[in-house]
Amino acid sequence: MDTKKRKAGLFLLLAACLLTGIFYQVNSPRRFVFAEVILLAAVCLAAFFMWKKGYEEAGIFLLFGVGFLLRACYILYTPTWVRQHDVIGFGTGFGQAGLIEYYYENRQLIDFDPRTLWGFFQPPLHHILAAVWLKLNTLLKVSYNHACENVQVLTLIYSTLVTVYAYRIMKEFQLSGRALVSGLCLVAMHPCFILMAGSINNDMLCILLQVMAVYYLIRWYREPKFSTIAILAVCVGGSMMAKLSGGLIAPAMAFVFLYRLIKDRGNFWKLFGQYVLFGILCIPLGLFFPVRNLILFDVPLNYTPGVGEPVGAYSVLRRLFDIRTDIPYTHMIVNGCEYDEYNIPLALLKTSLFGEYDFRQTVGIAMPFAWALLISGAFLAVLSLIGMIYVLKKKDTAMTFPMKAFFALYYAVSVLFYLNFCFSMPYFSSQDFRYIAHILVIMGLFFGLFYKECIKKRWMKNIMTGMLVVFSISSAAVYILIGLYQWK
Repeated sequence: MDTKKRKAGLFLLLAACLLTGIFYQVNSPRRFVFAEVILLAAVCLAAFFMWKKGYEEAGIFLLFGVGFLLRACYILYTPTWVRQHDVIGFGTGFGQAGLIEYYYENRQLIDFDPRTLWGFFQPPLHHILAAVWLKLNTLLKVSYNHACENVQVLTLIYSTLVTVYAYRIMKEFQLSGRALVSGLCLVAMHPCFILMAGSINNDMLCILLQVMAVYYLIRWYREPKFSTIAILAVCVGGSMMAKLSGGLIAPAMAFVFLYRLIKDRGNFWKLFGQYVLFGILCIPLGLFFPVRNLILFDVPLNYTPGVGEPVGAYSVLRRLFDIRTDIPYTHMIVNGCEYDEYNIPLALLKTSLFGEYDFRQTVGIAMPFAWALLISGAFLAVLSLIGMIYVLKKKDTAMTFPMKAFFALYYAVSVLFYLNFCFSMPYFSSQDFRYIAHILVIMGLFFGLFYKECIKKRWMKNIMTGMLVVFSISSAAVYILIGLYQWK
């Protein structure tokens, strides 16, 4: 057995042990948080000794280990009614937790107008999987309340797999060494995926399937095969079956399909057959639920109820350019702030790092780390955007034109969708980064490619490395401290 397989086996064993501990619960979440700190130190120590064998191997081991531990730590100290979106809570009969329970109890699609119960308009894939998981838990004699908490194990797995597929995407573009570790670090250590590991709504599954779709699209473009496009179709359709915003990848993907057809006209009928297979698999999966609701209950295809504090009273200029802030967390009147966060770029950044939450009262000691996380996160976002522009313009890179066009279009459509959503639904919650969190993988990819291109510019590499170190340490510190103080 080679070294990579042994390390993969070790990581899987560690993950299995932690998941077992979470599944069957521990006596004290705080003790578990302390144990995770010790495990984090052990992973860091192991990576240090691996350094001599190769920077890339040590860095990847460290990122997968620390990233998974932070996510596992977070779901243990975060109940299913804390820091959630549209979940409400189990036992209430509504919200996304209520929808999971509906499928758990009834074993059928909803047979009434989904607008009559909050959260029931959502596509069913995540909720059906969660209901099956809930049933499996109870069959294994796990108490029902604990089984509900264990739904977070699913979102933990989804969040971890995003890092795995981000790694695979980056390897497709010949990233290696420090460039690979740098790009992956942005994904593995980003607080957005720590928070979403504990959020039992449908966001994380939708994002995972979109990221998987990106990977299989790259593989298909390089070698068009029926098996690959079938997997791609299931990923895209499944993403939309988890949440309709999974369809954001469609315009960019359609461009790649068309480009490949024009470039490879000699294989027209073979490619056409693959596109037919894609449509047969993807369209029913992605659209059957909203079309069903339209036919049976006259629910608009793009139905989304307004929710949260309204921010539409502010001018467009203020919502786009007024980026003043006196705290790193989001402003909310309910938390004692004088207004709700209305500036879109600032809300985008803050919610990506802290969600829609203010930790000043619960864990004030984290404030210096929160500021460091906000500042370094802003720098990394700007550097990623600069890197994307640089790589897209440069001719001799590892990324070919169709892939450049795909990522540029995918990124642009996602951002335009987000901005349109912010203005068409002018509520505080509409500005949450989770609606386009899949772009983190794109940012990580271009950050790594830019790092690779800057190999002769040592000052730029030092800035990028320094910001990543500050970002990673601050991210870990904030979310470990939250757990320690929450259960003190």
